[in-house]
Amino acid sequence: MNCLLITGASAGIGLHTAELFHKAGYQVINLSRRRCPLEYVTHINCDLSEPGFIESIAPQITSTLQNAEKIVLVHNAAKLTNDSAMETPSDIAQERLLHLSGVYRPEARWRHWFAVHGVTPPEDRKGIGMNTYINMLQAAISGQGVALAGYPLVDRYLAEGTLLRPQGIAPLPRGAPLPGRAARRCG
Repeated sequence: MNCLLITGASAGIGLHTAELFHKAGYQVINLSRRRCPLEYVTHINCDLSEPGFIESIAPQITSTLQNAEKIVLVHNAAKLTNDSAMETPSDIAQERLLHLSGVYRPEARWRHWFAVHGVTPPEDRKGIGMNTYINMLQAAISGQGVALAGYPLVDRYLAEGTLLRPQGIAPLPRGAPLPGRAARRCG
């Protein structure tokens, strides 16, 4: 049996590479955060940027690779500005979060966003604190993390493709109340 061990077969070039090797008779194993949509691909969930990730997945791949006559390794994974594995609020909790420090309305905070989505937020100290929205947006644009920002502040950046909105997660309306709490009206 021949085996393809590929990183990043969830989309794009990696997905097409997995298809080609499968057609050539290879068993395909995908290592990535997102599952490959092809039924015949074995998916092993891992984050290649995490130190020690190989030790956590070694038991899953060892038996398959031991029986392989030929092993082909294709390293295709990358964190690109146009590629996002952020499809759920839990996925976002795993990212480096950019957050505002200082006096801002509670709805502009990650803690509120995660509460509305029913996810336990990571500690603020695991992210990067910014003192202004513009600093936070510039950090997001340069790939330093994920920012929580509202419309129309980010409209231009989204239209240009400079910033991306996670797919599958609807934006919160401004002033969205926490679940189980009445909205406060001002004015």
